[in-house]
Amino acid sequence: MIIKFPKTSLLIRLFVILSLLIMILYAEPKENTILNKISNNYQSKLPFQLEFNIIQEFNGNDSVQEMTGVFYLTNEDTFRVEFPGQEILYDGKWLWSLDMSADQLVVEEFNPQSNLKFIYDIINGNWDEFVVDSISEFDITANVAEINLKTRSENNFFKYIILKVDTLSNVIIEANYVDFQQNNISIVFKNFALIAISDSAFFKVKDFGNKELIDLRP
Repeated sequence: MIIKFPKTSLLIRLFVILSLLIMILYAEPKENTILNKISNNYQSKLPFQLEFNIIQEFNGNDSVQEMTGVFYLTNEDTFRVEFPGQEILYDGKWLWSLDMSADQLVVEEFNPQSNLKFIYDIINGNWDEFVVDSISEFDITANVAEINLKTRSENNFFKYIILKVDTLSNVIIEANYVDFQQNNISIVFKNFALIAISDSAFFKVKDFGNKELIDLRP
């Protein structure tokens, strides 16, 4: 007796093999998965505020500069930052900085090599400029991993970047980098909170009033 297997079984096997090959070819690398989870987590919670603490250790001397601020993000294009005695607004094109003690308002281009730009990029999920060099478990019991980043282009400003990430909640705990002058910068994030803020309050930095306007736009 000759037993003939149905042709459909062969087609099913071919379909399964083809599906596996497609999954392998288009599977997202673990590195990109982690970055995308962080980005999606922050974007899903807009608008929000996030406190941060910047510690800068300058190479060649013993001076250390420490600054605490609050970062407000309402959408992908604009943000606002409050420092003691200073308010900063990025309106999607220009950076507005209000010095309360001098009652001066400076408007200028957004410096791509600045702490604020770095914070804005990693919180807003602007990963195009960065590529993951390696990922390591920093504290597996606390679900904390270290992500080593490097710049994708020939940007010599960053020598190296390390993010400490909570892999359970997909938030950035701390960011550390060394710049081209061998200065060490540490940024600690804390006290994340959802907010409701009106456009008028968000853009109040641009209210000239009696302030001296220093316009540095080209």
